[in-house]
Amino acid sequence: MDRPRDHVGQGFSGGSLVPQDWLLGPYHLLAIGIDEYAHWGRLMTARAGAEAVRETLTNEFGFEPDRCIVLRNHEATGEAIIAALRSLARTLSEEASLLIYFAGHGHIDDLTQLGWWIPVDGQRPATESEIEAGRDHTRTWISNHEIKTVLARMKARHVLLVSDSCYSGDFVRAMTEARPVTDEYVKTALLRTSRHALTSGGLHPVQDDGFNGQSVFTHFFLKALKDRTMRWFTANRLHERVVDGVLANARQMPAVGVVRDTGGELSGEFVLVRPEAVDLEQRLEERSAELKALEEALERDRVAREAATREREKKEAALAALQERIEALKASQGGGVGVGGNWQQMKALLEAKKRQAEELRKLQQEQAEAARRRAEELERLEREERERCRKYFESEWAAYEGYLQDPDIPAEHHPDMWMTICAEFGVRPKSMTPGKLRWNGEGVVQVVKVEVAHLQILALLRHQAFVAPKGEGRGGIRFIPTNLQIETVSVFRTNIGMELLWIPPGKFLMGNSEGVGDGDECPQTEVTISRPFWMGKFPVRQRDWEAVMGSNPSHFKGKDRPVERVSWDECVEFGKRLTEGMKGKLPAGYEYRLPAEAEWEYACRAGTTTQWSFGDEESELKWYGWYDKNSRRQTHRVGQKQSNPWGLHDMHGGVWEWCLDRHRSYPGGAATRISGFVVRGGSWNSSAGECRSAYRGRNSPGDPRFRIGFRLVLAPRSGS
Repeated sequence: MDRPRDHVGQGFSGGSLVPQDWLLGPYHLLAIGIDEYAHWGRLMTARAGAEAVRETLTNEFGFEPDRCIVLRNHEATGEAIIAALRSLARTLSEEASLLIYFAGHGHIDDLTQLGWWIPVDGQRPATESEIEAGRDHTRTWISNHEIKTVLARMKARHVLLVSDSCYSGDFVRAMTEARPVTDEYVKTALLRTSRHALTSGGLHPVQDDGFNGQSVFTHFFLKALKDRTMRWFTANRLHERVVDGVLANARQMPAVGVVRDTGGELSGEFVLVRPEAVDLEQRLEERSAELKALEEALERDRVAREAATREREKKEAALAALQERIEALKASQGGGVGVGGNWQQMKALLEAKKRQAEELRKLQQEQAEAARRRAEELERLEREERERCRKYFESEWAAYEGYLQDPDIPAEHHPDMWMTICAEFGVRPKSMTPGKLRWNGEGVVQVVKVEVAHLQILALLRHQAFVAPKGEGRGGIRFIPTNLQIETVSVFRTNIGMELLWIPPGKFLMGNSEGVGDGDECPQTEVTISRPFWMGKFPVRQRDWEAVMGSNPSHFKGKDRPVERVSWDECVEFGKRLTEGMKGKLPAGYEYRLPAEAEWEYACRAGTTTQWSFGDEESELKWYGWYDKNSRRQTHRVGQKQSNPWGLHDMHGGVWEWCLDRHRSYPGGAATRISGFVVRGGSWNSSAGECRSAYRGRNSPGDPRFRIGFRLVLAPRSGS
């Protein structure tokens, strides 16, 4: 039974469902909020607005956290904003929809009427004397023209720019006309490219304070998004819901329109859709199909029952007639069995009854045999279909893995390849980061790694089952989705909140072959790591050092920056104190210490054989570490760059990391007489080559420098 679909245009404000044939790509968000300006007046609501937009889009419209970038205050430098926009322009798929939200100061040129966004490090407008002296402070701003240029290069199909700043109306010089919203219109508009802007005002200042810690514009923008009666929005629909509230409470006129000269089409539309609208529609469609199949099965069963009933009634009538004839014969013979013709007649009737009973038994047996054959045939068909699906999956997965290894296919295409193959096999991945799919005998599942706390790790080492009591680790029971398969990756947490990741035992080739690396990296040597260990997910932070040592010697201050200016002896003492503080809670024979040089390179490589853990292309290093070309000659908060394959961050660049070993030649290498201990990984001041997995630095143990920090391991005691 087909169910008629609700009409979108008629049901927009009444909660209509979203048709499944709408082409909706993945949503992405770049939110920027700046309150604490270095040279401009402080704002009150910008940062809160950016965070609230991210939270609302995540909760209300299913934006994946991995696809949401938020730049707050000191993070929102001009360089960082442009870098984020350029990265999105380069990496987003052609099916993607991007929402950009900016809240902060804006500026407009009185002469040209051109507008700018002011990043956190933007200078104040130059005075006339400064202009005459050749100082152009606009170079520290981000012009609307520059933003439009990036939007024009954006591969994403839809972009909606929401700007809550003064003079933001420069993006929209003409309001777009609202179009009649129907199913067919939106379906077609989603296929077209769109570049729309929704701004808090025109070519004049806008109000910063408002309601509930939000500006007037952002307050009504969020209120519209949270209205559950609205299943979906276009840019014009959002403007309709925002404009009345803003006009009633502030002297500004929100605007909406096409961002000109950026590659959009007038007939394209950015559409925000609540995931439950799509999911509910899909569930209803599936339920409708199930009900239809059930109705058909019930109808077949009813017909079969009616046929069986008619057959039974026919036989029962025949038996009743036979019984009447027997009774009549008895009556004609005075209640006894007669002789001659009467006996022969009774005999014939009894034989007929016997034949009918036999025919009934035969019919029942035939029906039972037919049901058994049908069940066997269905089972055979299901087995064949599962085997066909398995072979098809294994073939497609082999092709996918081949593409991942193909040097002619850029790594920037890997997330799109991952999302596409997941969609092919009906798996909803946790993120766009490529993972692993596996056939489990019934269907395709995603292999997901789940963290377990340190008490559970001890149980794993002892091969014991474990249920964490309340207050210990994470504990409890985890309900696993049916399309996920769980692999355990253990995280050991110290008593001060540091996280160390499980590093399995194994073999690897340490160093480089002749002619590839520096002389002290040769000859390449096979090393066996016989026992597992844990290594710090990040370099030791200043907050960690202060918690254990009670001081902070770092040159570049910041609680989440790596600690530096620490000597080798001080790092050894840090490990001893941490070990003592967790006595009785560590695996037998394990301690916190500096990593051996072999342990460091083994964990850094994470199974790779390339110059860096991400490959051999130096140009990719900027995504994985801070070095001389992107660090601005300082350290940065840990964990901002991508990790290596085993989840370790900042292994390339950031700060040099002390190792346990003195600097010695590899077995078979030329003898050297170099004093000092090994440092690994490179620093914010290092070249890309010094950040390679195999590169060996060295330093005097008593010479703390503001380029040297360390990373901790929980490993077997040195020498054991």
